[in-house]
Amino acid sequence: MPSPIPDDRTRATRVALIAAIVVLALVVIGMLAWAILRPHPRPATRRPFTPAQETSTGAAATASGSVNVTTPAPAQNPAAAPGTSTPVSAAPAAPGIVRVARIAFRMGSAIHVADENGGSSKSVATAADGRFALSPDGLTLAVARSGNVALYTVETGRLIFSASGEAVTPVWLPDSSAAMFMRVGEDGSAQVYRVSSSGGPEILIGTSSGMAVSPDGATVVLVPALGSTATPQVYVSRSGGPFAPVPVQGGEPLAVALGNNRMFVSTASASVGSAIWSLALDGSDPRQLVKPTSTTEKGATFGRMSLSPDGANLLYAAEGDDGYSRMFVIPTKGGVPVSLSSGRDDYPLKWSVSGRDILFIEGNAFQGESTSLFHVSPTGTRRLMVVSGAGL
Repeated sequence: MPSPIPDDRTRATRVALIAAIVVLALVVIGMLAWAILRPHPRPATRRPFTPAQETSTGAAATASGSVNVTTPAPAQNPAAAPGTSTPVSAAPAAPGIVRVARIAFRMGSAIHVADENGGSSKSVATAADGRFALSPDGLTLAVARSGNVALYTVETGRLIFSASGEAVTPVWLPDSSAAMFMRVGEDGSAQVYRVSSSGGPEILIGTSSGMAVSPDGATVVLVPALGSTATPQVYVSRSGGPFAPVPVQGGEPLAVALGNNRMFVSTASASVGSAIWSLALDGSDPRQLVKPTSTTEKGATFGRMSLSPDGANLLYAAEGDDGYSRMFVIPTKGGVPVSLSSGRDDYPLKWSVSGRDILFIEGNAFQGESTSLFHVSPTGTRRLMVVSGAGL
């Protein structure tokens, strides 16, 4: 039996339904094509670490800037770790840096943190020996003992980070985001690592016996171990660049203090003794700031150097291997050193945040003397005990 012929209304309904199906199909096909062909954002990449550089001690360190350490062969650049290309944190520009008027010192077997006037003192960590450094913002304490380095929160004394390390004073980045510390590698070399103030993993920076960071965080300097280079030099990373060798005058470098535009290098020479040189960050314009010490003056070398907050003065100590330490200040543009010691051994700790005073420990504990925390002006006036019994 033949099918009935549909009327016009039924025919129109069918045509509309077919059209709707076609439109829907075209929309679906268009959406699938967009999903496949549209440009996709590249996924965030993780910083490259080598197995020797990363541990599972905590969250990855953060950085507000970076200094890329691109390492040639060890023979070309002994300051850097062989075969690594490691991002190294730098601090932000100076306006983002917070410095508080606090000081760390040892009392008995504990390390205390107090205001620069000695008030609000509190015990933060137990450590009868070793070196320590308080972050510029006063919130985190780094303690380096033989075989271990650790970070503690100042507020609660909570242990944030612990790893193998050596008893060399840690160096904080100016924005307090991370600290640098020393460790002896499997090959016996002294290595510099960085760890975030919030915890690990620690990141290998290079092979060096000392380190320094400029006040603006843009420059990092590594000091090679004595006798490890054919010519006296330090390794300088500027504005995110790789470490490059920079020659120094007057003998092998022992220590360095950094300004934003110049560095101050303590050197040692068997023939003329220890001196301090001022030079541009690229090694140009070398000037002898402090003349060599007398070879009969307890065989002293210059160390514990730090710049005043305004960069106008350099604080340093003449040190001997029996705990001998005499403290001096000299204008960074040159002049006559001002002796700040008054008969006992003095050990510089830091400039006050205001730059008006220098905080230091008086008394040679190595020789069995009592010790105390003092402050004094850069001219030698306003000498005052701050905390009796405080030591290094």
